[in-house]
Amino acid sequence: MEGLMETIYNIFLFFEKEQCDEVGYVTHQFEGTDQAAGEFLRERMDADLKVAKRLRLSKPFTHGRLVSGQRLGTAHHLFDDIFQVTGARADPLMLVTQVVDGVVRVNYMGGIGPLDMNDASERLGASGVMVDWLSEYTSDGAIDLPRLIHDDYFLAIKTTFNAKLYVSSMKLLLSCIDSLAYVQFGHSRDQPPVFVRWLNAHAELARIGISGEELWEMRNGIVHMTNIHSAKVRSGKVRRISFGVNVPDGGLWSEAESIFYFNFYGLIKVVGNAIGHWLTAHLGDAEWFAMFIGRYDETVSDSRVALSGRLHPTPRQTTA
Repeated sequence: MEGLMETIYNIFLFFEKEQCDEVGYVTHQFEGTDQAAGEFLRERMDADLKVAKRLRLSKPFTHGRLVSGQRLGTAHHLFDDIFQVTGARADPLMLVTQVVDGVVRVNYMGGIGPLDMNDASERLGASGVMVDWLSEYTSDGAIDLPRLIHDDYFLAIKTTFNAKLYVSSMKLLLSCIDSLAYVQFGHSRDQPPVFVRWLNAHAELARIGISGEELWEMRNGIVHMTNIHSAKVRSGKVRRISFGVNVPDGGLWSEAESIFYFNFYGLIKVVGNAIGHWLTAHLGDAEWFAMFIGRYDETVSDSRVALSGRLHPTPRQTTA
């Protein structure tokens, strides 16, 4: 802010094993343009790190949570404790640097606003690697999550279903559930599996005559072995189920085969409704949405990978 003396901040985020519990900061009184202030803070970075005041955060955060905050342009709220302690104005100018296991890590510099993934990729030598889904599906400040999930998963599910490639279509549908369950629960070994927990919370599987556990066991057989005989099914612990396209809506028991058949298209509709229920349940939840972005960034899909450009050789990076 040229012509006025203001307090500017050199902020350091100390990460240990992917989590930031502590931050450091140094304040300076500076008069000049924002660009000049940024250059000043960069020049002071090493010296300021040595004398930075340390502060334990009231709410520690992970590196993934930081990245999702950067994607939204809200990452600075993760260390609001600093600004409360120092009585900062509403929009203080700051330079934020990550310190990972004691080492300063810098490989990209951007502004305070939402992180431009295309710009970051280009500067890091990977121009055109992947379309940024967050910007692609954002319009007038709103993010169209139903359209995102439809394009990433249901386009391929419907294409293979309509082509009568039913096993391939089923694998894609089960993979979709796997992905969304991961987005919700992350890596978890708790029981029941996240696949079942997501279905139990949002899907009305009783409409087609099956349970989340039964679908999970069918998934284990089909995805890994392209059969319906998982270990629990073979041992008789879980009912054997399969699918058909001409099956009644409520399903059909085959006495001769000891298999319960459910309607495939019915499952597609149930999962579609479950996704709507899931997204509606988290409307207005900023923390959940930040978590969604962080985990969704880790997934891959046809609509993003298929649009990848040519990879460019990148000099070895010594920072991350």
